[in-house]
Amino acid sequence: MRRWISKLVWLAAFLLPSAFAQTFVVVGSGTVTPQGPIDGGGNWPLQANGTDYTFQGFAGTWTLLSNFSFNVVSNVGTGTFSLTQGADGVSGTLYTEGTPIAAGAGFELEYTITSGTGMFAGLAGSGSSLVRLISDPNGPPPYSYLEAGIMSLQPIPEPQTALLLGAGLGLLAWRRLRSA
Repeated sequence: MRRWISKLVWLAAFLLPSAFAQTFVVVGSGTVTPQGPIDGGGNWPLQANGTDYTFQGFAGTWTLLSNFSFNVVSNVGTGTFSLTQGADGVSGTLYTEGTPIAAGAGFELEYTITSGTGMFAGLAGSGSSLVRLISDPNGPPPYSYLEAGIMSLQPIPEPQTALLLGAGLGLLAWRRLRSA
């Protein structure tokens, strides 16, 4: 009987984190507006505003706010983002690499979700999306875009939970060694 209990504990330890993982399809649109001129190093400060985002499985519309810099020399963009709906939301950092050169051009965004609020409190994760420019980035701003992607969220383990799980697993290992 003890063998089955210890096997169940090991199984739970490996499966528990994945049991709470959530994956969402995210679709939205908005505009990107320059926040200043391109500096001497090629960095272009931009802000993306999207008011028509949806999370699959959640009612209502979400709002995107993203401040980022795109380097026109290296074609690398980095910044921060938040997707919110009332008190619920996720936020973090983003990264892109590519050359959006004409209307209809697309590029990929990589998201790192560092925190959540409301129903997403205690969750972190990552995501990626394809952004398609609708207006020509060589034309006058603002630049319209469409975005579609996937975000995966997992619980952030509390230190006490990890410590308790580690102590329990250590106790099970000690008992197993002692009985052998």
